[in-house]
Amino acid sequence: MLAGAIAHDFNNLLHVIMLNADLAKKGLAPDSKPAVSIDRLMTTVERAAELCSELLAYSGRGQFTIEPFDLQTIVEEMQSLLDISIPKGVKITVSGDGSDTVVQGDVTQIRQVLMNLITNAGEAVDPTTGEIEVEVASRYFNEEALRSGNYIEAVAAGPFVSVTVTDNGQGMDTETLLHMFDPFYTTKETGHGLGLSAVLGIIRGHDGTIEISSTPGQGTTARVLLPKSEARPAIERIRNDDLPATRGSGIVLFADDESDIRQLAMVVLEDSGYQVIEAEDRQAAVELFRKHHEQLHLVILDLMMPVKTGLEAYLEISDIDKSVPVVFSSGFNESDALDQLPPKTRSAFLKKPYLAAELKQFVLDIIGPRN
Repeated sequence: MLAGAIAHDFNNLLHVIMLNADLAKKGLAPDSKPAVSIDRLMTTVERAAELCSELLAYSGRGQFTIEPFDLQTIVEEMQSLLDISIPKGVKITVSGDGSDTVVQGDVTQIRQVLMNLITNAGEAVDPTTGEIEVEVASRYFNEEALRSGNYIEAVAAGPFVSVTVTDNGQGMDTETLLHMFDPFYTTKETGHGLGLSAVLGIIRGHDGTIEISSTPGQGTTARVLLPKSEARPAIERIRNDDLPATRGSGIVLFADDESDIRQLAMVVLEDSGYQVIEAEDRQAAVELFRKHHEQLHLVILDLMMPVKTGLEAYLEISDIDKSVPVVFSSGFNESDALDQLPPKTRSAFLKKPYLAAELKQFVLDIIGPRN
């Protein structure tokens, strides 16, 4: 409950940061120093939003997103984070074979696997002469190749994307290799021993496998195999620079208990041609809807508002007029929200945090361009 509450409130703060940064970039040259700094800020906020998703999943109020993504790209994007996660004297190199390395899974979980394996390698090497190599490759593994390796999980032959982490550290003895995936088993002075156990659980959840080979004094090699995907990665999130010039018109009722979010939404939507009526809670939303429903083209309700939720506001609104489209917005799990609606109810979902361009396009898609 605590994790879920913290994640919800922190997600709202990230939402305000993201929208302000997105608006601040408007009008800047894409290659200018301020624009580059804002892009870095936005990337960091998106990573923080992924952390919120993890907390929500832990609390049972979120879900992991399964999607195709390029594993080589993910590893390259993590380079700067990896550099500060290991001792300064340790050299880390990242390479790939130039092949198609798209897999299907949850990006946040796979990042956790990579971070765990690489930080373990960083702790095993000499802090002044240590070397870590991370290689991403794609190839077909037949049954013989899978049998000859010491893979923990049995998987069927097929095309895989592999991530190999090799270090020149102290290595592990037979006893450690035998128990390294056991929960709470650790050889460190500090630590809970859940790292490799979590790694194995995530890999199992992605229908993959892992092998770890090591010799005392000669280093360790960890190889993760994930099934290759034929699907293509989704298009990157659109930002103000990429927003089409299409403008809309219409009246939107926007209900959220966070005043900063309401104000930013008003700025974004009014800039795109819409009129916005704001409501700070469920009761205000219902009363404003009762008064203006004949003129409204869309209602956006925050799922978690004080006193009563957005779902309860929706039920009252639908009793007044079912013809106005209603959208729920939250950092929580979409299915958890919409599953609570009456059968055959149709409603859209806008996940926080979202960018200005995403909000504009979302509203435009529902209302459509108007004269």
